[in-house]
Amino acid sequence: MLNSFWKYNIFWLLWLCLITYLSNAKGDGIPDFPLLAFKGADKLVHAIFYLNLMVAMSWGFFKQEKYPNLNSNKFLYSFLFCITWGGLMELCQLFVFTYRSAEWADFLTNSIGAGIGLFICASLWKLNKNA
Repeated sequence: MLNSFWKYNIFWLLWLCLITYLSNAKGDGIPDFPLLAFKGADKLVHAIFYLNLMVAMSWGFFKQEKYPNLNSNKFLYSFLFCITWGGLMELCQLFVFTYRSAEWADFLTNSIGAGIGLFICASLWKLNKNA
């Protein structure tokens, strides 16, 4: 049986693996999606990926009971992790996976997605506390 940390945090960890793979895979290893064939689709995907990471991580930190500090600082830790990971992926593209292109715009979009996720989480948390 999984302890409460892994039980509630496995989703964002798997999502993080997907983000990491897609951020560093060769272009021919990523499937094409016709719905995402418009200008700026790449940035939309970045924002959605990091928004989902932020929400899933915050939820996992909230639900787990093993580390009380994670629970009480769920939004801060999740947001900082998302921004740091987004930056790390861009640095990996710049220095390690040089067949990918590192872009400041991607880092900014990752951060915006995490920021939107933070806003959603904090708003829902406040609504739930007031209910």
